[in-house]
Order: sequence, then structure tokens, then C-alpha cells
Amino acid sequence: MKTIMLLPLLLSIVLAACASADLSVDNRMNRAVERAAAIDARGPIRTNAGARRIPLAVLFDDLLAFRDALDAAKGRPEYAQKTAQIHHGLTRTRRLLLQEWSSEVRVSIPMTDDEQARFFAIVTRYAATVGRTTTYNPQPELRALLGPLRWTSYEARRAAFFPRAVPYALVFP
Repeated sequence: MKTIMLLPLLLSIVLAACASADLSVDNRMNRAVERAAAIDARGPIRTNAGARRIPLAVLFDDLLAFRDALDAAKGRPEYAQKTAQIHHGLTRTRRLLLQEWSSEVRVSIPMTDDEQARFFAIVTRYAATVGRTTTYNPQPELRALLGPLRWTSYEARRAAFFPRAVPYALVFP
């Protein structure tokens, strides 16, 4: 008899947990959509004088929020429209961070004018694939361009540039 009385209680707890999980996904999706809309409204990441207007921490937070929202929406067709907006925000954020990272490399790793041109050609090729199903791994070309000593410096700077919580491969492998 007691087991039968506990069944409705257990059922209500399970249903409440499921509703809470859906609400959490809804909240994550809504916040991510708001962030995606804000990216385009922010304007350029740097001023005309070259000063950074948007802190990197904000971009890294956006990147993780977009990734988490997209992970939460997997297999849920009711979020299709929001997913498209979030994908746009994720792609835009990845490209902004790629731009900042490539500028950091240009300033901090010595390269000849020819090497800089080749470096930015590699980055541009990669940027064209961001957000698309086409993939391109720039690492072999970068490694060959920089050589062993500068490649070691590149990897150290990459580790310092990207926070531990942000896998650098989300931006640039």
C-alpha cells in the first residue's frame, strides 16, 4: 500500500526534473540567442586607433555559451531556428578570435614580410572554412612555415592566449 502511495510522488519528482531540464535548455538557448544578436550590434572588436574595444574574456565566454547551447539543443528540432542564430554567433565569434590570435602571432613571432604574407594566407584559407562543413587543418603548413624553434614559441603563446576552459581548436587548430 505504501509503495502505491509513493508512486505518484516519484512520478511528480521525475516530471519536475524533466521540466526543469527543458527550462534549463530553454534558458541556455535564449541567453545564447541574445548573445549572438549582440555580436553584430557591438561593432568592430578594435577602435580605429587599434585598441581592443571588446575584452577577449567576453568573446571566450560567448564561444563557450554558444557551444554549450548547441550541445544542449542536439536532437531537438524545436530549437532549429535558435540553433541557426547561435551558429551564426559562434562562427562570428570564432572569426573574431582568429583575427585577434593571428594579430598576436604577427606581433610576437618574428617573420619576414614574405612569411607574414604566407602566414595570413594560411589563416585566410582557414577562416573561409569556419562555420562550414569543409575542413582544413593549417597545422602542417604553419609548422613548415615557422620551423621548429618558432613553432615551439607559437605553441607556448597559443597556450597562454587561450584560457584553459577554451579548447583552442574551437578557434584555430
